[in-house]
Amino acid sequence: MLVDETDLHDADRVQLFSEYIRRGFPEARITSAFSWQALHDPSARYQEIRAAVSEQHRQYGEVITFVPGGYFANVNNTSAQVNQDISEALLEISRLYSGIAPGP
Repeated sequence: MLVDETDLHDADRVQLFSEYIRRGFPEARITSAFSWQALHDPSARYQEIRAAVSEQHRQYGEVITFVPGGYFANVNNTSAQVNQDISEALLEISRLYSGIAPGP
């Protein structure tokens, strides 16, 4: 059975998780990993999540990365397409790091 966890993802939970980790491990750094969908979802929910993660990067030096295997992309795409997707995702993440608005 496929379980949709979308309702568990929001900027408030991102912030709470960060606060809990910092409370227990003050010097810890969190790595946030985005799937292709989470990185490109235009909904307000995911725009707010990306903004929160970007702000945590600026404040605490946390890391943002991409999970290329989300939704089994490597099974359904050619190697060239996967490489292109990774390149595009990393460009989008660099925008998150720098605070530049996401691309089209």
